[in-house]
Amino acid sequence: MKSKIMHMFFPGKNVSPFDVNMIIDAGYSSVIPYGSLEANDVTALTQDCIYSRPPGSAGDTGLFIGGWDVNFAEDMYKEARDSMQPPFEVSILIDPNGAYSTAAAMVAMITHHLKQKGKSISGSKLTIFGGGPVGNCTAVLAAKAGANVCIARLTAATDEKRKQVEDFLSRYNVSATQVDAPDDQGKLVALKGTDVIICSAKAGVEILSETIMSKACEATIAADVNAVPPAGVAGVGLQDAGTPLPYLESCQGIGALAIGNIKYKTQQALLHKMQDNGVQHLGMEETLQIANSIVEQ
Repeated sequence: MKSKIMHMFFPGKNVSPFDVNMIIDAGYSSVIPYGSLEANDVTALTQDCIYSRPPGSAGDTGLFIGGWDVNFAEDMYKEARDSMQPPFEVSILIDPNGAYSTAAAMVAMITHHLKQKGKSISGSKLTIFGGGPVGNCTAVLAAKAGANVCIARLTAATDEKRKQVEDFLSRYNVSATQVDAPDDQGKLVALKGTDVIICSAKAGVEILSETIMSKACEATIAADVNAVPPAGVAGVGLQDAGTPLPYLESCQGIGALAIGNIKYKTQQALLHKMQDNGVQHLGMEETLQIANSIVEQ
């Protein structure tokens, strides 16, 4: 039986210890990091991987594409897929900054709890406070599911910043509204008509206070990925998984550790799927499919 080897491609200096632990716990015996890569480095590295083992052994060799820059990771992912020469192929998983698995876990949980209320993510207004990799990936997945996505910036955006977000969304053929919400008045405006609130802002900072939420919240769900007190959305507990807010029974909270639990299970399921005999190319949408199946179990 061959050893199971995972080759990790990333543009930065250091590989994520979180990802290394997850990969080894999933059954890979060797994890080899390749840092400071340019996208055009990926072809030669990938072809070294695919030609060094016989066809039909895709489950023994994997590529994990990570790093902090989602756009750059997607470029490497495309380069790796285009470098395959069937029947010489290996499986690939992309999860830069853990953003795909976190966003997928959150969207899957939101979809599930809306269903329990007899509602659908399709057609709902979903407002994301804060951006970053998780917020932007959540915007993509929610928009693909039919949500009307609004990204509420907590600082006034420059034209350049707005264009960066538009360019990111356009890679996935989706769009979102962008609004500035740097103060309480801006947040009140952003909340108007919102069915689902997502807070993906800086850790340890309260973004939506009880006062603001009580005054303007019409949402069914409030999800918060911040695991550092205070909560980004007042009243959302770390372990909440559909728990009504203590001051607003009509809105159910989804907390960071509950999201993290689904993220963990999703990433483990993806890593196990890579070890099947068939070739797997696991991107953002495939990650959501796995997360949905886990939440619905």
